[in-house]
Amino acid sequence: SVYIATPTCRLLCDTGLSGRFIDNARHLNIDLGEIDCAIISHGHNDHTGGLPQLLNTYPSTRVYASAHIFGRFHSARLGTARDISAPASIANHPYLTLIENSMWLTPDVVLVMCDTTQHSRPHGNRHLTADNMPDTFSHELSLAIVDGNQLVIIAPCSHSGALNIIDSCCR
Repeated sequence: SVYIATPTCRLLCDTGLSGRFIDNARHLNIDLGEIDCAIISHGHNDHTGGLPQLLNTYPSTRVYASAHIFGRFHSARLGTARDISAPASIANHPYLTLIENSMWLTPDVVLVMCDTTQHSRPHGNRHLTADNMPDTFSHELSLAIVDGNQLVIIAPCSHSGALNIIDSCCR
């Protein structure tokens, strides 16, 4: 997980596999109770596993994620398929907003859904499935932050492929 502060908002991107990010934030004197929202980059549990702890500790935290985050995700990278799905326990949380398209959060921060497959995707994706099919990563979001004349892109895993994400963020 990463804490991001822009001139218009404070946000948390991902929660990691557990609730340790809360202890880390406290150690860094970051008050997660003051964030404007949390963003979940995609539905794998190493990015979503701490969501229950976030929402138990800070129950009114607004969370944004793809509408496809609650698929059944599996990884066979270590030989046997193992479940790496997001915790279903937060699926109906009242402050969870599931989005279908890219969306501006503030005048300088946009959540971006990758809308191109023009470039290749990482070879490691071959081990990942969503609902028993090859994962298309329709559940993946990136952040694009406008900083003056610069564009800062945050794509925690880049399963959609860095060039595809960059193209989508530049539109």
